[in-house]
Amino acid sequence: MLTFPTKFDMVDSILGLDHKGKVIVRMSVNPEEIINKVEFGTSRLNSRIEAINKLKSAGYKVRNFNCTSYICRKLERIISKINKTVRK
Repeated sequence: MLTFPTKFDMVDSILGLDHKGKVIVRMSVNPEEIINKVEFGTSRLNSRIEAINKLKSAGYKVRNFNCTSYICRKLERIISKINKTVRK
C-alpha cells in the first residue's frame, strides 16, 4: 500500500496508472481562509475537490485530511500544559 498527502490538484498524470487499488491519496481540504493564510502557493479548495472526484473516478482510494483539526488538538494540549504549570 502506498499513501501520500497532497494539497495540489495536478492529478491528471496519474489517473491512467494501473495502481491496483493499492494507492491512497490524502487530500488536504482545509477552508479557503486557511489555504490563503497558511498553504501559500497550493491549489484552491474547489480545484482540490475536482481532483478528488477525478481520483475517485479512476479508482483511487481518497482520504481527506484537515490540518486545522490537528493544529487545534496540539494547541489544546499545549494550552492545557501551560494552564497546569501556571496554576501551581
